[in-house]
Amino acid sequence: MGAQRAPREGHIRGPGPALGSRLRERYGDRYSALALLFGKGSFLARRGDDLQAPPARHRIGTGTRSIEAHLADALKGDYYIDLRCTAPWLRAPQAQRSFGANVPRFSYRFHTTPLVPAKDYDGIAFVARSTCSHPLPQAEE
Repeated sequence: MGAQRAPREGHIRGPGPALGSRLRERYGDRYSALALLFGKGSFLARRGDDLQAPPARHRIGTGTRSIEAHLADALKGDYYIDLRCTAPWLRAPQAQRSFGANVPRFSYRFHTTPLVPAKDYDGIAFVARSTCSHPLPQAEE
């Protein structure tokens, strides 16, 4: 079974076909679109619009209004939800936190994008606490 990691809503939906639509067309039921969401922790992103600056650590709490907050309250720890047979609230519109490679200094905490979990994904992998990635060392030339 293939999986699509979609950290931002724009990676799966947009003006054209969804990113996974060609994979779904090719693999049919053997393909699954999987969202990876986290409750609280940290992540790396550049500050503002500076594409040359090194990524900086950003912290985020669980919050109260996002789907991540609801998932953190539903069960403790890390888990997976199969959205093909799930609770009605996961078939209703939700707000998903939205971060990219560049984020505004403070307001990134309030950025959300709409989604309907059971419509947009086949499953959700939920990680209670995220930690920053570590950039690989530069290759020597």
